[in-house]
Amino acid sequence: MSAPFDFIADPAVRRVFEERHNYRAACAVERPRTACLYFSSHGLYFPNTAAEFERAVVLGDRYEWERHPARRIDKHVYVRDVRKQWYLGGISAGCDSVEKVADLLRRETEGMRVTAIGSSAGGYAAALFGCLVDAATTIVVNGQFDLSHVLADPSAREVNRIVAAASGGAAGRWLDLKPLLEAHRGAIYYFHSARCPADVRQAEIVRGVPAVRAIRIDSAVHGVPFFSENLHALLGLPDAELEELPRERIVHPIELSVRLDGAARTGLHVARWIAGRLLGRGSATAQPAPSE
Repeated sequence: MSAPFDFIADPAVRRVFEERHNYRAACAVERPRTACLYFSSHGLYFPNTAAEFERAVVLGDRYEWERHPARRIDKHVYVRDVRKQWYLGGISAGCDSVEKVADLLRRETEGMRVTAIGSSAGGYAAALFGCLVDAATTIVVNGQFDLSHVLADPSAREVNRIVAAASGGAAGRWLDLKPLLEAHRGAIYYFHSARCPADVRQAEIVRGVPAVRAIRIDSAVHGVPFFSENLHALLGLPDAELEELPRERIVHPIELSVRLDGAARTGLHVARWIAGRLLGRGSATAQPAPSE
């Protein structure tokens, strides 16, 4: 029986961390005025095996969200944490702390209006760095705001040992983002599953924080709790339309889809979902869509 894949210390992971920048910037104009930061989640590669890491990261050089770029954005900056440590150990050997990553992102977006986005662990990173770079708009999809749960027991601490080490030092201040969020001047649109206990617990942490606009989705799915096809439309919404999304009640994924993509396209999304269920592919709303 082979040893479990160590996504911190495995030689292939260490090489990628040490030899690559682990961020990618794309800009189509000479003087960009707007930028979007996209943060990969732990779904960057899955399952957690050496073969999948080799396929997706070493050979594929993959970043989440590249298939769902935001519209009306001049510059796109994709970021990943290949060690799956919530970005607390940085993203590379040359950028090995939260502070260094934040400095890098400030340089990449200097003078621009910034949007940040991520789901799950990428949502935590979007909230963290969105605050640190003073993003005007942040979209968090089932992200975390307090990482105490990853230190809850010895097995979790071993998997998240860089996070555990950070908790005992200066980086421990990043484990609980609520103080940052309370001081943030931008808008944070937080899409979360209303029937997933872990996401409901995270939602309680930020209840009442002025910057956070919570949109509760009628789903028990962690990851992206609506049709993955909706992501492109969601990232194209101006703030005025994001502000109009319902926050006083739970929203069904189909209703959200109609708001974002219209009735006709939603019908196609539902048909694909049904076909996927019939073919045994699972729910289209149950996958971490940016990783697909």
